[in-house]
Amino acid sequence: MGLFDSILGSVLGGGDKTQMLSTLATTLITNHSSGNGLAGLAQQFEQQGLGHLMQSWVGNGTNLPISPAEIQQVLGNQYVEQFAQQHGIDLTTASATIAQLLPQLVNHATPGGQIPPHSEVQNLLGGLLGQLGGLLSGLTGGAAAGAAGGALAGSAVSGGLGSLLEQFKNAGLGQQADSWVGTGQNQPISADQINAVIGHGKLAEIAQQAGLDPAQLSQLLAQALPTIVDKLTPGGQLPKA
Repeated sequence: MGLFDSILGSVLGGGDKTQMLSTLATTLITNHSSGNGLAGLAQQFEQQGLGHLMQSWVGNGTNLPISPAEIQQVLGNQYVEQFAQQHGIDLTTASATIAQLLPQLVNHATPGGQIPPHSEVQNLLGGLLGQLGGLLSGLTGGAAAGAAGGALAGSAVSGGLGSLLEQFKNAGLGQQADSWVGTGQNQPISADQINAVIGHGKLAEIAQQAGLDPAQLSQLLAQALPTIVDKLTPGGQLPKA
């Protein structure tokens, strides 16, 4: 499931990984200090003797893992510290998060098994970030999560999220939905219950947009949706328009 699994499946704490992914895409690829985009980042890895890691992410095989210490070696402590400060996390968490996301980000930006022209990389990354922002929009009917950010977003999230939660209540799952909004412990929900509430047609539509199998999406949402709703309702109630 790649990036969608990584981000939606681990929404639990440690900052907003969609925003973190956007930061990495912008600072390390789109606006790389070399002016050469992803090719410049690849050269940075070569210079540190870790070019084989980058090559595995670019290629069509298995992505080799990179350690948090190697992230600091290649990117430098100053970059990791700035990343940590920007996202409100500690240095250890920042290094580990970059080590988790960067291989998948590079892999997504190189679908042909080689580094494409810089303009094409930018288009690929822009499409990825748009998909991530739009995945929750497809569920809530509004500009939720990664897409929220303007004066109209509060209204869109409130109306769409309220409608989604009403679907759960109409399906006899109001206790679970109320627990996600409230400040107590989130009650679990199963993939079958996700299917029953959202519907196979809607799930198939969202899964196609996200590049996932509908069954994978329902399992992922069963894991992540309670926390997503919890994060969208930090005061224990739906945000007001």
